[in-house]
Amino acid sequence: MDRLELLVDDDGIGLSGGATRRSGLVNLTRRANQHRGRCRVYSPADGGTRVSWAVPLRDTRIPAQAVAMEVLS
Repeated sequence: MDRLELLVDDDGIGLSGGATRRSGLVNLTRRANQHRGRCRVYSPADGGTRVSWAVPLRDTRIPAQAVAMEVLS
Protein backbone atom coordinates (compact mmCIF):
# COMPACT_ATOMS: atom_id res chain seq x y z
CA MET A 1 0.00 0.00 0.00
CA ASP A 2 1.44 3.35 -0.95
CA ARG A 3 -1.09 5.73 0.60
CA LEU A 4 -3.02 6.38 3.75
CA GLU A 5 -6.75 6.80 3.28
CA LEU A 6 -9.32 7.77 5.87
CA LEU A 7 -13.06 7.56 5.31
CA VAL A 8 -15.48 9.17 7.76
CA ASP A 9 -19.24 8.83 7.49
CA ASP A 10 -21.52 11.04 9.54
CA ASP A 11 -25.26 10.37 9.66
CA GLY A 12 -26.20 13.95 10.57
CA ILE A 13 -28.01 16.55 8.48
CA GLY A 14 -25.33 16.84 5.82
CA LEU A 15 -23.56 19.82 4.29
CA SER A 16 -26.65 21.86 3.54
CA GLY A 17 -27.70 21.92 7.18
CA GLY A 18 -27.10 25.63 7.62
CA ALA A 19 -23.58 25.46 9.07
CA THR A 20 -21.76 28.72 8.47
CA ARG A 21 -18.27 27.72 9.61
CA ARG A 22 -16.23 25.16 7.70
CA SER A 23 -12.64 25.96 8.74
CA GLY A 24 -12.05 22.33 9.72
CA LEU A 25 -12.85 21.11 6.21
CA VAL A 26 -10.64 23.81 4.72
CA ASN A 27 -7.82 22.69 7.01
CA LEU A 28 -8.24 19.02 6.01
CA THR A 29 -8.09 19.97 2.34
CA ARG A 30 -5.04 22.20 2.83
CA ARG A 31 -3.13 19.45 4.66
CA ALA A 32 -3.94 16.88 2.00
CA ASN A 33 -2.81 19.28 -0.74
CA GLN A 34 0.45 19.98 1.11
CA HIS A 35 1.32 16.29 0.81
CA ARG A 36 0.09 15.73 -2.75
CA GLY A 37 -3.05 14.06 -1.46
CA ARG A 38 -6.76 14.73 -1.75
CA CYS A 39 -9.76 15.51 0.39
CA ARG A 40 -13.32 15.01 -0.81
CA VAL A 41 -16.35 16.06 1.20
CA TYR A 42 -19.87 15.38 0.01
CA SER A 43 -23.36 14.34 1.04
CA PRO A 44 -24.37 10.84 -0.11
CA ALA A 45 -27.84 10.37 -1.61
CA ASP A 46 -29.08 8.74 1.61
CA GLY A 47 -28.05 11.77 3.73
CA GLY A 48 -25.29 12.69 6.12
CA THR A 49 -21.77 13.67 5.15
CA ARG A 50 -18.80 11.66 3.89
CA VAL A 51 -15.17 12.75 4.09
CA SER A 52 -12.55 10.85 2.12
CA TRP A 53 -8.96 11.95 2.85
CA ALA A 54 -5.83 10.38 1.37
CA VAL A 55 -2.10 11.14 1.18
CA PRO A 56 0.81 9.21 -0.28
CA LEU A 57 2.88 7.45 2.38
CA ARG A 58 6.13 8.31 0.65
CA ASP A 59 6.63 11.93 -0.27
CA THR A 60 10.19 12.47 -1.43
CA ARG A 61 10.05 16.20 -0.61
CA ILE A 62 9.81 15.64 3.17
CA PRO A 63 11.02 12.94 5.59
CA ALA A 64 8.59 10.06 6.26
CA GLN A 65 8.51 10.93 9.97
CA ALA A 66 7.24 14.44 9.16
CA VAL A 67 4.36 13.00 7.11
CA ALA A 68 3.32 10.75 9.99
CA MET A 69 3.41 13.67 12.42
CA GLU A 70 1.30 15.82 10.11
CA VAL A 71 -1.35 13.12 9.68
CA LEU A 72 -1.57 12.47 13.41
CA SER A 73 -1.73 16.10 14.51
